[in-house]
Amino acid sequence: DENTNTIFGPTSKRILGSDRLREELCGLSFQIAPTSFFQVNPWQAENIYRRVEQIAGKSVAGDVAWDLYCGTGQISMLLAQSGFRTLGIEVNPQAIRDAQKNVVTNDISPAPHYVAGAVEEIQGSFPSWAEKPELIVVNPSRKGLSDSVRDYLKGVLKDNPKVRLVYVSCEMETLARDVEDLTSDTEHSMKQLEAFDMFPYTEKLEWLAVLN
Repeated sequence: DENTNTIFGPTSKRILGSDRLREELCGLSFQIAPTSFFQVNPWQAENIYRRVEQIAGKSVAGDVAWDLYCGTGQISMLLAQSGFRTLGIEVNPQAIRDAQKNVVTNDISPAPHYVAGAVEEIQGSFPSWAEKPELIVVNPSRKGLSDSVRDYLKGVLKDNPKVRLVYVSCEMETLARDVEDLTSDTEHSMKQLEAFDMFPYTEKLEWLAVLN
């Protein structure tokens, strides 16, 4: 009832059937609430998430990974299975509840730790064990990273040049803007860029960029 770009209203009412969708992805089972984000092309989404998993590699020392804009927890659960101590941040509290349920359903260990909130509002107040990540994965909406998030991440990259950052994006223009900013005053540079045809027969591609 408002003239904005908001997709969902404040309440959802189940008319018929289950209150969750169920989807299988990367050998994991997901329950998805109506307002939780989930890729509309799960076959190609699996290719992207497996690529992130491959780039991340295995952690034998329990390295810390951030999964920012984590949605219902697809990437963070794969990172946890690879041995990372994972912190997932997502603004949608319903998605966080789904992520927590999905961790239990899939018996993920070590279990990712999820926090509901906007990255720009809770940055700098992460749990003490997660303050110094070795890996950062960001998967924002098409508007990309806010100015404050970019500034915060640049500080993290400056403090530890060994941090790797994997950026998954559905919008090339904001990806280019953010990568240019993140590499403008740090030792990091974009080492690879890959495209995935998430939306066949359109000009839209999903992008994966790696900064180290």
